[in-house]
Amino acid sequence: MKRLLVMSVAAVALVASSPVLTFARATAVENGRIVFRRYYNVHHNRGAIFSIRPDGTGERQITHPGRKVLDNNPDVSPNGRWIVFHRTWHGRGDDPGAVFRIRKDGTHAENLTDDSCRRRDDCLADRDPSYSPGGGRIAFGRVFHSETRDFEIDLFVMHANGTHRRQITSPGPFFEDYDPSWSPDGSRLVFFRWDPNRGSHALFTVEPDGSDLTRITSWHLDPAQGVDWSPNGRWILFSAKPEGQSGNLRMIRPNGTGLRLITGATKADWLKPCFSPDGTRIASARSLGAGADGNPDIYVMRLDGSHQRNITRTEEWDSAADWGRRED
Repeated sequence: MKRLLVMSVAAVALVASSPVLTFARATAVENGRIVFRRYYNVHHNRGAIFSIRPDGTGERQITHPGRKVLDNNPDVSPNGRWIVFHRTWHGRGDDPGAVFRIRKDGTHAENLTDDSCRRRDDCLADRDPSYSPGGGRIAFGRVFHSETRDFEIDLFVMHANGTHRRQITSPGPFFEDYDPSWSPDGSRLVFFRWDPNRGSHALFTVEPDGSDLTRITSWHLDPAQGVDWSPNGRWILFSAKPEGQSGNLRMIRPNGTGLRLITGATKADWLKPCFSPDGTRIASARSLGAGADGNPDIYVMRLDGSHQRNITRTEEWDSAADWGRRED
């Protein structure tokens, strides 16, 4: 049975009175490298996956796609050894896309979903993969498009080797469920839902079997730029851009209370944030005033948004960061 969490006005008000957000170290893991996507052109249909140390040194290119190919939205496995991402072939049919995984050194690339999508006439692409806390499952979005079903994105869960795919949401034509992120105990997923009737997004959580669907933000807040669950399970981090405002980072508790503003940029937009594996820092991309012509660079900061420091400084568009742990 689906259950919507009714939000009061007070629950979605910004809690700007708390200047510092602190909580104890969530895990004993060590922070490793940050992976991200770099666009190669202004059309954003070419790009590759890179990694870099949190201090901005040791940049490495992980994937080497061909022309008109985009590798996007990387996610690091819990043990730090694998990276899962989605690849889109522009100019091939309806620009199909599939979920891939690759070792952190750029070897052993494997297509996990292309065969299953191509067996369905209504499947257009797979996108936005996310590893479960134990690394045994991957959540992702599947794009459907046909004359009879129109357009929508549904969430699926599969084994980490690409088998046993199972649909868990079905919002309806023109709706989009995307960018899932697992809770640290693996009991729930948080994701964005786009409602074309409202023209905005909201954050929802759901169990991996598709039950107990719960809305945790207002539609007015319009979160839409990446979401991540804190390692200790107490907070959900995301970027939102209410009408007429810049895109800033916020946190909210999994039950939809305690909304906090983390960044206060008035002109810049913060994109697709993530927690460090030890839960003490944030990585995100900041547009306008970063990089050439306002293109985003990757930044790291404390949990309260202080001590912001960009670790990439390129003319390209660097964003979609995910922070991996130091490999066992």
